Amino acid sequence: MSTATQPITQHQMYANPALWDVTIVSISPFPLGPYRMESHPGFKDYTMPAAERGEYSTMQVTPRIIHIRDMTSVDEENPTPGIRPIQQDAMQVAVAIESKWADTTLGNAGRLGVGILPPGAFLPGEGEKPSGEFLQFLAKLKADQESLARDAVKQASDWEANGKRLYITEFHRTLAIWLYGKNANKIKWVENPGYSEMKRCFCAQDIPLEATVCPVCRVDLPMKHIERGTRPADDPYVMEAITEILAARGQQPSANVSHDVAMSSVEPEPIEFKEPSAAEVAAQKAIADRLALIEKKSKQ
Repeated sequence: MSTATQPITQHQMYANPALWDVTIVSISPFPLGPYRMESHPGFKDYTMPAAERGEYSTMQVTPRIIHIRDMTSVDEENPTPGIRPIQQDAMQVAVAIESKWADTTLGNAGRLGVGILPPGAFLPGEGEKPSGEFLQFLAKLKADQESLARDAVKQASDWEANGKRLYITEFHRTLAIWLYGKNANKIKWVENPGYSEMKRCFCAQDIPLEATVCPVCRVDLPMKHIERGTRPADDPYVMEAITEILAARGQQPSANVSHDVAMSSVEPEPIEFKEPSAAEVAAQKAIADRLALIEKKSKQ
C-alpha cells in the first residue's frame, strides 16, 4: 500500500504543516460554489453561503487524495501506466478554490472578498475579541471587494446614463447593496430594474423583451438572427435592430421567420394530385391482373 493512503498520526500532523487544515473566509454577498474536486474515494463539492453585510462565513479545507498516472512501471512489456494515489496538502486545495471564487472578469483591481486565513490570524472564538491580525485580514478582503463593487456600480451607472439599463444584472445590484447599505435604494437602477415582458434567449434564459443584447450570455441577438437567417417576427426590438443593420449594409430584411412564430400565421401549401397517363393506367392494370392470376393459382 502507498504511504499516501496510510493513516496520519497526531505527531505527523503537528510536525508537518502541509497536513494542517486551512480556513477560507468569505465576505462575499453571493453564495459560492459548488466547486467539485476529486477527493478519494470519490468527489467533494465545496460551497460557502452568502455573507450578510458586516459578517463573514468560513470553510475548513482538509488535505485530499488524488490519483495520477504512474509512469514508473511503464516499459515495452507493460506500455499502460498505472494509477497511483498521492496526497495533496490543504493549502494547494484552498488556493485552487480561492482562485476559482475570488477572481472575476470585471475590472483589474477588485475581486470578491474571499481569502485564505494566513498563519497567526486565528478565528475568534465565541465571545472572544478578534485579534489585530484577523482584523487586518478582514480589512484586506473588504478593500478588494469594495474596489470590485465600485467598478460594478460605475459600469451600471454608465449603462443607465446611456440608455442601456437592460445590461444591468443582479451582480451589479447585489454589490451596490453591499457597498451602500440602506443608501442603495437612492440609486434608481438598484430598486427599479425597469423590466416589462420577458422573452427566451438562445441561452435558454428569460430576459427582458426590450433587450437586444442578452444580459446573461452577452450574445448580440440581432446579429445572431442575421447569422442564422431567422427573423423573430414577435420581437419588435430585435427586428428594428436587424432592419437598421441590413439597411446600413444596403440589404433588405429577409421574409424568413423564426420557428417559434405561431403556426396560425403560416398558410399551408395546397397539395395537387395529377391525373395518371394512359400508359400508367395500362401498367397498373397489368400488375393487378398478374397478382390476381397468382392468387387464383395458389388456391387451386
